[in-house]
Amino acid sequence: MALTRRTVLKSGALGLGTILLAACGGGAASAPTSAPAATSAPSSGAAATKPAAAAATAPAGASGASTPASGGAATPAAGATTAPAAGATPAAKPAAASGPAVKLVFWRHQYDPTDKVYKEVVFPDAKAKLNLDFDYQVQRDDDYKAKMLPQLASGGGPDIFEATEAFRFKFARAGVYAPVDYTPWGGKDKWDAFWQKGVVDALKIDGKDFNVPIEWGAIPNDYFVNGAHAEEAGIGGDIQKYQKTPISWKEIGPWAAKMTKKDANGRVTRDGFMIQHGYGPDRTFSFWDPHFRQLGGKAVSDDGKTSLLNSDQGIQAMQQLYDYVFKDGASMLRPQDKESGSAKLPKEETSSTIGMSQWAYATFKQLAPQKWQNIRALLHPQVNPDKPLYDSGPGWSYGVLAKSPNKDAAFKFLYFAANDHGNDLFDSGIVTPVVGWTEKYPGFKKLPDAEVWAKLANEATPRVQAERELLTGVQRSEGFQRMFEAVMFNKADLKTEMDKWNKDVQEALNGL
Repeated sequence: MALTRRTVLKSGALGLGTILLAACGGGAASAPTSAPAATSAPSSGAAATKPAAAAATAPAGASGASTPASGGAATPAAGATTAPAAGATPAAKPAAASGPAVKLVFWRHQYDPTDKVYKEVVFPDAKAKLNLDFDYQVQRDDDYKAKMLPQLASGGGPDIFEATEAFRFKFARAGVYAPVDYTPWGGKDKWDAFWQKGVVDALKIDGKDFNVPIEWGAIPNDYFVNGAHAEEAGIGGDIQKYQKTPISWKEIGPWAAKMTKKDANGRVTRDGFMIQHGYGPDRTFSFWDPHFRQLGGKAVSDDGKTSLLNSDQGIQAMQQLYDYVFKDGASMLRPQDKESGSAKLPKEETSSTIGMSQWAYATFKQLAPQKWQNIRALLHPQVNPDKPLYDSGPGWSYGVLAKSPNKDAAFKFLYFAANDHGNDLFDSGIVTPVVGWTEKYPGFKKLPDAEVWAKLANEATPRVQAERELLTGVQRSEGFQRMFEAVMFNKADLKTEMDKWNKDVQEALNGL
């Protein structure tokens, strides 16, 4: 069926707005018969995928934006534990029950390093201590969102699953999520004290808790640079400067252009500033959104009724992206291939800088074991470098299916994973933001340029999105992709295209 641009924007990329309201039907806690076959982790040469974090949403092949891990050991030691959160007295660990194990069906988007830790460390420990078995099913990021999550609208599906912000309100309002059972944490007060301040508040829906923030985007994006390229361009000395005070959005284009390479015909062969438009809408949007917000832009008015994307701040942020390409000559907007953009930095192919987060180190190590050490972490670009603004979260969060017959066991497992294996999960590329996690997880201090990550994490504020902004997030990012390509590839008028984009998102707001 042919879909018009406006139809897609109005209905949302996954068409869940109406379906989820009917999600009251019964369903078993096992995977539905229509569920796609679980994918196995790709071979070591394949690009890893991972969810990305809020203002920097992970790409479709290195996912959400999400890619992997610390600079510590790639494979965490089995049995490594995380100290309980300060002020929280966890419930006593149950002895392994006798009799047959409870099997939990667990759906998650694919990310090789994290999948490995779940299968080789966390699940065996949960089997020994909680008498649990697992049917663990994974799909690549885009496939997971498009094929697996919509199946939850029927009320059937797994016991435990993860979802992005695009689904959070819809699932809660449609009765897909079970409200959090605080018992494994020792009660609600201890649940609240268990997590870093502000995180669970940012995830509440109508004042209630439905989400366990095991993959909160606690470390904001940085800006990675290939140090060898910077040295070659004579700007290697700037790295230390921009690790203490961030580079500005205006400076980064001309600065990165010094690392750009061109062939004899003037064609760019290596981007100084890599804009990843080939990963999909979320990643492309992440190159505009932080700049827009730092300028004081708001996606939606305070009353939730008006889309403000074509404001002066929105146009300024888009003009800056245009200038990186057509004024500074720092990028040629190359499409993505099988290897993620994170591979280009250490392999010294077609990129010198890129915006991601600490999870990228595992991909760097996997794809360029001899060269990944060239990568240096810079603070994220800012409008006002003297007063930087960093957001944390949201990332992905875990939920328990409301109709699961194993809800008690599912919440016990989620507490166990967060409390006993937070450090293992950190070393696999995701942050479980318990109180004091920057001190509790040894892998954090092993990150290359750890002081940069500490500054980003410690100065960040958990980002809270208003409901109407969140419910139109898909339309916003999908529309941005079309507007971006019209301006960048077809040289369409920037203001006209921004107005069209804003109009489409406004229609989506009106339809809520």
